[in-house]
Amino acid sequence: MPGARTADLALRTSDALGRLYQVEIQILVHADLPARMLYAWADLYSQQLHRGQDYRELRPTYALWPLGDDLLRDDPAYAHRYRLRDLSGSHPRMVSKSTPITASTGGDIYSATPLAP
Repeated sequence: MPGARTADLALRTSDALGRLYQVEIQILVHADLPARMLYAWADLYSQQLHRGQDYRELRPTYALWPLGDDLLRDDPAYAHRYRLRDLSGSHPRMVSKSTPITASTGGDIYSATPLAP
């Protein structure tokens, strides 16, 4: 369905601590949805900074995707929580020449499918 609008509701908001939230109710599940979910989260996360701002100003960013159908048909779980991290399961540690920086996405992507009747 390239170009077709498939979200029934999309909302972006923040809380008093500056954490960002994206809620997108998705009725139709299509093959490209996992990539779209990640892209939408990354887009919201990246829009926080403007030229010259420090990366330490980035706030946690969460995406919630209630779905109208199963995203992973072979997985019986109702909800899934995705998090960007290194393969060991911990947050990556990056070191610059001047300052050690712990890099963390500070957010998650959640998806949930409807309960069976």
